[in-house]
Formats: sequence, structure tokens, C-alpha cells
Amino acid sequence: VLARPDAAMSAAQRAIVDSVLFDSGRPVLLTPPGWDERAIGRTIALGWNAKREAAQALSAAAPLIDRAEKVIVFTVDARPGGKGHGDLPGADIAAHLARRGISAEVVNVESGVRSDGAALMEASLAAHADMLVIGAYGHSRIQQFVLGGVTRELMAECPIPLFMTH
Repeated sequence: VLARPDAAMSAAQRAIVDSVLFDSGRPVLLTPPGWDERAIGRTIALGWNAKREAAQALSAAAPLIDRAEKVIVFTVDARPGGKGHGDLPGADIAAHLARRGISAEVVNVESGVRSDGAALMEASLAAHADMLVIGAYGHSRIQQFVLGGVTRELMAECPIPLFMTH
């Protein structure tokens, strides 16, 4: 459990978060600055893109998801196809959760002019989620560093606790 890096944190402090995420082999829970210690994990948002990192995050968060009152699976601009999502984006992961006794709502968020990270944050807040679970760094470190990405954006701006694994 770490404080989420914010604009006031040094590069060294942000590097610590990255190091823990990449090198510890464990999930990381980042709390936003000023988080007032409200209960977390009652309503869990799962950012799902059908990639390895998302599956690992789901597996690592399973004990929390099992206890949640509500689980919402968010896909962003997901389209049917053979690259992970299948015929109904999110349906496969919802079926997996159902086999474990978890009823999950699937919502495909259209990003429009927003970034995927902003779309996930807005959808999570609108659903009153108190935790967002994502797989971190689905692209290479250099690509994330140069181009940014969902992980970097959420690490910098997510207003609710962010559970990640890589």
C-alpha cells in the first residue's frame, strides 16, 4: 500500500512506486492524496482489456473481489473480435466471475475525445466505485515513458484507490 504519486512528488518517489510495481512480484494499492480512509472494496471497478496484465490484476484482486458488494467490468472502446474480447466484449470475464459466484455488470465505455484513463476514471466515479483494479503497463516501459499511457495517467490522477499488478 503506497500513496499515489502526485504533482508534488519527486521523480525519485515516483520511481519507488514503479520499482515496487515492476520488481516486487506483488500487487500495489495506491491511495490518492488526502484519501480519508473510507472503506474500500465495496464497489470494485475492473478495467478490462483482455490482456495478460488485466488477467493478473483480476487474479491478484480475487480476495477483494470475492467480498465486494458490487463488481463492474469496464471495457473502453472494446470491439468484438478475435484479439481477446470475443463476440461480446467483457462477456467472457463476466462468465468467469459468475462461475465463482460473482455477479458482475459489464459496461463498455466509449472514450470519445477522452483518453482511456480519463474514461475509466469517469466511469468508475459515476458508478461510485471505491477501488479501481487494472493491469499495469500493458506496453513496454519505454513506450509508456515516451507516449504516456493508461497506467501513468491513472497513477497521476485517479481519485479513488488504484489496485494494480504487472
